[in-house]
Amino acid sequence: MKPSRLSLISRITLLVLGFEIAAFGVIGWFYFDHFRSYSEKHLNERFLLVGEMFGNDDLSRCQPGKAKRKLVVPGSREAILETRRAVGAKGDPKIASER
Repeated sequence: MKPSRLSLISRITLLVLGFEIAAFGVIGWFYFDHFRSYSEKHLNERFLLVGEMFGNDDLSRCQPGKAKRKLVVPGSREAILETRRAVGAKGDPKIASER
């Protein structure tokens, strides 16, 4: 029995597949290494920023007497409700009756 030999098309196909595997392996390794180092650098910068914010007490809890006021967009529903509450607390009978 004669040993089977690959046809010319099969040999060319295997050669092309070998080159593709090698090329994509090198490109994949490069991108993996590049973006891994980039993401590590980015995370380190973010952790340093959070550390600086903790150091400056920017992220510390507000004390009850020094609570920051909530920013409200003028004309929004929330602003209207807060205005009604503030005026109603002062004793305006017209607005207090709307509640």
